[in-house]
Amino acid sequence: FSAVQRFKMSTSPVDPSTFILACCGISLAWAAVQFTIISQTKLGSANGYEEERASLKGKHSSRKEMELLREVYEAISAGAEAFLRAEYSICAGFVVIFAVIIYLLISWSQDSTIGFLTSLSFVLGAVTSIASGYIGM
Repeated sequence: FSAVQRFKMSTSPVDPSTFILACCGISLAWAAVQFTIISQTKLGSANGYEEERASLKGKHSSRKEMELLREVYEAISAGAEAFLRAEYSICAGFVVIFAVIIYLLISWSQDSTIGFLTSLSFVLGAVTSIASGYIGM
């Protein structure tokens, strides 16, 4: 028997694709649970202080604590936006330069259609990665 045949004979009854999809489903369910918990945490209203839960432990915070929490939140948000803007402007230049290099090298060694599709795949992968980073931040 070859190594592939021995591997096929000794595999578990669970198909790898089924296992991967199950892990994805569990991950998405956990993300939904976490989103629900976090979205229930209120920072107070913009028009004035309303006594709301400020932590997941159920404690009620004072107006001063809520204002401080809002200030910290806004500072972190502004810093994250500035960081992403700077990082993604550098990434955009990198992606454009390497997409052209990939296109030229693949077109030179094979076909221009394959070069274009390879470059397009690289750009779509980079855009997906950037979007994931932005959403995650």
